[in-house]
Amino acid sequence: MRRKTMQRTRIARAVGAVLAAGAMTATAGCSGGSHSTTASSSTSAVPVSTAPAASAPASNTAWNPCSISDADIAASGLNPAKKEPDTGKYAQKFPGWDVCAWLSDSWYQLNVYSTNAHTFDEVVHNTTLFRDPQPVTVAGRSGMLLPSVSDPEDCTIAFDIPNDPIQLEVSAKISADSPGDACTEVTRISSVLAKDLPATGK
Repeated sequence: MRRKTMQRTRIARAVGAVLAAGAMTATAGCSGGSHSTTASSSTSAVPVSTAPAASAPASNTAWNPCSISDADIAASGLNPAKKEPDTGKYAQKFPGWDVCAWLSDSWYQLNVYSTNAHTFDEVVHNTTLFRDPQPVTVAGRSGMLLPSVSDPEDCTIAFDIPNDPIQLEVSAKISADSPGDACTEVTRISSVLAKDLPATGK
């Protein structure tokens, strides 16, 4: 129970930080064009939903991370039975975001994010969460490897999907005694799951 609670807190903190950082970026004018206005409005205070949980949409974005097949999740070394969609874990789904998480039977967990609230460039240049962006090619797809600013056991690969950039994040489970290299692990997992993602914009 403690591990699940900590995992949920980690996901909520990560999405919240991206939302907050996106709002600051938009306010400062760092993103170009008309998207700055969209990002600023989409990252305002999240209203409390009064609608019944059953009426919540299946997905906030064009692609739901939870749609990744169980077979591919298993092939990547994760446990399909330890899947945690965001539905039901929070008071409401984050506007403009979908999140799905899987635990492995090893030291790591995978969080997959899809967002239509921010552009790929906003995600990649979010210095609140990420440092030293590095271009990578995974299974023929171009992406950016994004080590965490605050956690050496956390690493993300972002893919430029039209309208809905996607992030795959590997982090150490709370119970892990000897975590491995998160950037190596997220690259390996991404190479297996790349075929489940929508077509990239580049």
